[in-house]
Amino acid sequence: MQLELNRPLENPRLKELFALRREAEDGEMLRPIMEKLLSELVMNASLLSMVRLSQNSGTGEEACECSPETTIGFPMLTAPDGRQFYAAFIDEEELGEWNSLKESGLQTICLNFDEYAYMVLDQQQAEGLVINPFSD
Repeated sequence: MQLELNRPLENPRLKELFALRREAEDGEMLRPIMEKLLSELVMNASLLSMVRLSQNSGTGEEACECSPETTIGFPMLTAPDGRQFYAAFIDEEELGEWNSLKESGLQTICLNFDEYAYMVLDQQQAEGLVINPFSD
């Protein structure tokens, strides 16, 4: 299995839409912004997630070849009621808000909406996905 790790990611359109969302004053202004934001997330965006690999034959700085036995672990966010969520970030600036990055052995991977949906619906290890959990 080939993984591309620690690839820089920018999402200027998402960044712009999140800024507009913060500025919206009422539900009437917010609705079209949220529709555009959701469409961009589902149709076009890749998001950053932190991962921990059980074994890695690469350097950890770029694409690496992983054996079929390699497991990929995702650090989770836990809600006060115990439910767990995947954390995803629109760019490296947002990713830097998570203090867990200081943990050794964590790397980043880019995933699209369909990949997150598969993990939530088929793997059933998390209740959902939180995007930019420490800002937006």
